[in-house]
Amino acid sequence: MTRLVVAGFVAVTLLGCDHDDAREAFDPFAQSARNEAIADTACPKVTAPYFFRIEKDSKTSYLLGTRHIGVAWSKMPPMVHDALDNAKLVVFETVANDGSDETPAPFKPARDELGPKVWKRYRELAGDALADAMQNAAPTTAMIMLMITYEDRLSALEREITLQAKVLDKPMRGLETSAFQHELIDKYTDGRAARRYIEHLDSVDELRQDTIEDLRKFCSGTLEEPGVGPDDRKDMLDSGYTEAEIATMDREMLFDRNHSWIPPLETILADGDAFIVVGADHTRGDQGVPALLTAEGYTVVRVTPPAK
Repeated sequence: MTRLVVAGFVAVTLLGCDHDDAREAFDPFAQSARNEAIADTACPKVTAPYFFRIEKDSKTSYLLGTRHIGVAWSKMPPMVHDALDNAKLVVFETVANDGSDETPAPFKPARDELGPKVWKRYRELAGDALADAMQNAAPTTAMIMLMITYEDRLSALEREITLQAKVLDKPMRGLETSAFQHELIDKYTDGRAARRYIEHLDSVDELRQDTIEDLRKFCSGTLEEPGVGPDDRKDMLDSGYTEAEIATMDREMLFDRNHSWIPPLETILADGDAFIVVGADHTRGDQGVPALLTAEGYTVVRVTPPAK
């Protein structure tokens, strides 16, 4: 599974953890100065946002593709802020406390699920403090906490946009339930995925470099095609995944969801003045939301900041 797709569910996963020791490891202030410096160096500003104007029948709305963690709302260009300020409705993939049934899936503690060899490697990579906090957490949580070692956890676009929408008294709605997202998390970030990720991670410096590269690509608008990238694909195939399994994961994590969002989005877009927020992976490619809306007769244009 790609880092960016996994990061798309970070907030949901962390909120779903019930282990008290694990919560200590979720402290967003831990190493915050170091990680904020990394984020500010790699991405001082978002220069080419995944930002789209959507028009049909004299109604206009906007779509923003986000990186769910590590990029502050203040780094977005003024035109994006203006679109939120002027919106009558703010739409997310899902909204908090939506009332859906979120029954936690049973799991084996990470230390037991991963086994002695992989757990030893996890401890070497994560350090004793995080490993001690994660040993009884779900493998999903242990993997994600390792992935975001160098992420600026105080910066989260959806959270900041939600807070701003509340300040502006904007109504909000989701395109799918949080329970549905939890089901996807449980399915695709299981013990097998965690073992694969840990076994193929060379060093903590690789984590740092991955974070920097991801930030630079997002902020410059140069991310590749959506879904599993070539490096992750190779690692997954080496770990025993099949091409069919990878294709199914891409379909269920991205493309099926994109298609399922079009009917509710058409209802929303008929009224106009909506500000729609989804992960950037959902905005790219011929099965991305902009392409699917274009096929339905909308005029969708990626909007770039004015040249200085």
